[in-house]
Amino acid sequence: MTTPLRIGFIPLVDAAALIVAVDKGFASDEGLEITLMREVSWSNVRDKLNIGLFDAAHLLAPVAIASSLGLVTSRCRSWRRSIWG
Repeated sequence: MTTPLRIGFIPLVDAAALIVAVDKGFASDEGLEITLMREVSWSNVRDKLNIGLFDAAHLLAPVAIASSLGLVTSRCRSWRRSIWG
């Protein structure tokens, strides 16, 4: 049984580990079916993660911290999908 995951990312050098891991099948070895979703801006990744369109994301640390502190412009947090059940 595989767990599907949608992961948002910005196509930059620091996303290489994520891209290579999916390309080489490391995720499928662990029972994960990953779909990488390319985005054009950090705010797109942040907003789609906050509203549940992404299960995970490659983010800059300040974006993740600001989002968890509620310092973001998107206020749509009611519709969240949980991958844990």
